[in-house]
Amino acid sequence: MNLYEILGVSKSADYDTIKNAYRNLSRKYHPDNLKEDATEEKRKEYSEIQKNINIAWDILSNEQKRREYNLNFNESQVYGTNFNTNYNDNYSNIYEDMVSNIFNEYDNSDMFRERSQKEIDLSINISKIKNNIEKAKREEKLKAIYEYDKKYIYTIRDEINSLSAQLEKPEKELSNEQKKLIDLRNKIAYRMMPKRFEDVEKVILKQIEEKRKLVEDLRKQIEIKKEELFKLDLNRNEYEQEYIKNSEKIKHLYHELKEAEEQLEKIKYSQSRANRR
Repeated sequence: MNLYEILGVSKSADYDTIKNAYRNLSRKYHPDNLKEDATEEKRKEYSEIQKNINIAWDILSNEQKRREYNLNFNESQVYGTNFNTNYNDNYSNIYEDMVSNIFNEYDNSDMFRERSQKEIDLSINISKIKNNIEKAKREEKLKAIYEYDKKYIYTIRDEINSLSAQLEKPEKELSNEQKKLIDLRNKIAYRMMPKRFEDVEKVILKQIEEKRKLVEDLRKQIEIKKEELFKLDLNRNEYEQEYIKNSEKIKHLYHELKEAEEQLEKIKYSQSRANRR
């Protein structure tokens, strides 16, 4: 049995890689993943795989045990190459005895199985809590966006829409007055109208000026509101972060995560002390 192959890692894998592989496999082959109508054969298969995973973790996560295992291990089983036969023969019996002893230790130790199962359950629970935290963050972010937009963005957008609606009429009137002015000047130029209508031109020019000022003022107000909207968009992310930070739901989940991680560390510490004995 190749303990590295059981966890799906290389012989040079570091502690974190081994730990992640162990957690993923423990989660994958946890009894809770079996369907209620699973056959007894399938349940035994999961139990056997789980036992092998626990053995691999117990040895490879412990520096001293791993060093001893690597020293006595049949290299050809790891790399699939044909090493010197005498070399393999010299160590094969040592390796078999070592693994056999480990199996016996696991099979005869109810306390270890209980502790190992607790560790697996806690690891799975920690992953669930972390997933719940990410889910809660997404939910709280959507709430923050809605609240922020309702409080700030929607108001500014309504003001911009209102100003834009007010702008339509004077823009149209300004355009009409400018057309009147052009038409009048053409008629005067071609002597189709007497020069006294130059006074009418002055009236039109005055109206154009008034309309232009009104249009420019409304356009300026709209630009100011758009700048406000742009700044509010930039500040939304900060608001979201603060909203998530102050979320009681997320605070509670982080508290659960901390407690679960502390329990897991205690179990690992107890296991480490037991291994030294």
